[in-house]
Amino acid sequence: MFIGVRMYVKIFYFITSMMPAYILFTIQIYFSYSPFSEKFLYLIVVSLFGIALIMGKSLELLLRKRVKMGSGYKNVGFRRISIKNRNSDVTSFLLGTILPSVILIDGSYLSSLFIFISLQLVLYKLVMRSSSIFPNVVLIMSKVDVCELENGNYIISSARFDNDERDGCYKLGDSKDCNVYVLSRKKEEETDGI
Repeated sequence: MFIGVRMYVKIFYFITSMMPAYILFTIQIYFSYSPFSEKFLYLIVVSLFGIALIMGKSLELLLRKRVKMGSGYKNVGFRRISIKNRNSDVTSFLLGTILPSVILIDGSYLSSLFIFISLQLVLYKLVMRSSSIFPNVVLIMSKVDVCELENGNYIISSARFDNDERDGCYKLGDSKDCNVYVLSRKKEEETDGI
């Protein structure tokens, strides 16, 4: 899905999509091993929420910036938007986000942490090379949808898909191979929307 997209956009998307796993894993470590105080647990969870909000907002601002740049890749070839999948499905969320956060190894929290980080690296490679949408709860809560179209392209937008009001689609990456677009509309550009 992320062919031709800049690395920092990929990393922001992955970290924000995995943030529920990081929070659940931290809570799981606390209740299984108690390696730190309860106050520290609250500090970590609140910090992770803060990081998720900041990165989610940064990702949203990056998408808006891409629309404002207009980068010359304006695609007027989408006459009809036929959505195949929106924001993935519950199975992807459970298997990709929830399951890795509850796998703990008996013995030491450091070995569980090592396994978790290793699993995150494998998931990152899988998500970046996969052609399916990986659910991003932070974007969904920000009312930004990631949609897979019937033609194999992807659109990221906070707009509803009414074909008559659409202004244009801008490629998210600079590569000619990029198949991820940001949907913009005249009325949204006036209000700074994506």
